[in-house]
Amino acid sequence: MKKIMLTCAMICAVSVVSFAQNANQSVSTPSGQNLANLPSTTQMGEGRAKDMKIQYNLTDAQYKKSAAIETEFFNQQRVLHNNYATNPNNGNNGQAVQNKMIELMAQKDAKYKQMMTAEQYAKYDAGRPKMSAAPASQAAPATAPQSAAGHN
Repeated sequence: MKKIMLTCAMICAVSVVSFAQNANQSVSTPSGQNLANLPSTTQMGEGRAKDMKIQYNLTDAQYKKSAAIETEFFNQQRVLHNNYATNPNNGNNGQAVQNKMIELMAQKDAKYKQMMTAEQYAKYDAGRPKMSAAPASQAAPATAPQSAAGHN
């Protein structure tokens, strides 16, 4: 019995030490993605703009605006994700983050609508995922309290 207890104690000690070493590493998202290993928002914006230039036949001027729009979006997205990753229970629940992302995407889409031709924007709009905020009834379901008078 003493050997079993000693073995369990050693396993626990090794586990504590190994988890303590991971505590000092950089911030990661709730899904475990290390934020320090991501490309810069400028690199991400330019990469997305290059893809869009080909996909939507953007002019050079439109490409430059697209790179700026995407870089700004990725900056805002990174801040949102960093805030959530470092403080997931600080009023930043998943639904609030999703709603903010939908807002950021709508702002980005409005900028593209101003920048692109009608044909380009129609192609862009048709190819992007449609997201909508969850109704308030899903975010916080309301339950009516039952009165004790009618229940025996």
